[in-house]
Amino acid sequence: MLAPLSLLAFAVLAATAGPRLLLRARWVHRAPGWGVLAWQGLAGSVVVAVALLGVTLAVPLPPVAAGLSRLTGIPTTTVVAHYLTPAGPEVAALAALACLGLALRLAWLAVAAVLGTVRARRGQHDGLRLLGREHPDGYVVLDHATPLVYCLPGRHPRIVVTSAARAALTPHELAQVLDHERRHLSSRHDLALAVGGVLRRAFAPVPLLRTLLATAHEQVAVLVEMQADDAARDPRGLARALVALACGAPAAPPSGLAAGDVAALARVRRLTGGAAGWSHPRSAAVGSGTAAVLAVPVVLAAAPLIEMVLIGCRAMLA
Repeated sequence: MLAPLSLLAFAVLAATAGPRLLLRARWVHRAPGWGVLAWQGLAGSVVVAVALLGVTLAVPLPPVAAGLSRLTGIPTTTVVAHYLTPAGPEVAALAALACLGLALRLAWLAVAAVLGTVRARRGQHDGLRLLGREHPDGYVVLDHATPLVYCLPGRHPRIVVTSAARAALTPHELAQVLDHERRHLSSRHDLALAVGGVLRRAFAPVPLLRTLLATAHEQVAVLVEMQADDAARDPRGLARALVALACGAPAAPPSGLAAGDVAALARVRRLTGGAAGWSHPRSAAVGSGTAAVLAVPVVLAAAPLIEMVLIGCRAMLA
């Protein structure tokens, strides 16, 4: 009974207090890469806690208990005794069905997202082959009346610059924007956003996760833009380019990442405010803290198993 309750308490605490702490933390924008890791670690820990909550409730079912017994070498009756709850077999069966349903939903949405992205990018590439023209500096020029610069990640990454963007930006400003887009491509920020989007849709029926995953996805979208901004050799030049692009550009295509359509005002303030220092001890602290938060639900779920092993060791030594 202790494992499900402790997992529920951890999930509630992390899902409510975690976002407040990260939203107030100034270091997140100072080191956006570590901020992405922190948000992903927080969201992942709560997802894992909720999933393991269902698993621990389902352990008393004979098939689950037998499988865990074979995996650990602990007798099935002992496993059931340590994971048994007063809720009874009905709740265990419902928990198992809920876990199975969420797993199937997650797999379905992941496959749908991959196929949808592939189709969208294929359509974009086909259109660029017909309407775009290659530039010696490594991007595709697309005749269009709105200033827009975006990249298409994937197996054949491309950077697209509209003719209006080339007219609105100086060569120096355009070079800073291109550095921004190349950082998107090299860091594969699209994967972080895709995983966050799938989790957000998959766990939308779970009230505890709905708001957390939506907030995490939105914050990661801002932070990957800030991380890409750091690739610019002239931050103020990039800031001027963002202002020019944000004034007239629509959002990027669903399959692309654009330079000026996400949190442009906050990014301009960050670029023009001067770079703040960041130290290795702070990186170590964020990394170790994220690892600890991810490990907590696993330890809580495994606590009955650890107790069984300790009891067995004491019995052997007695």
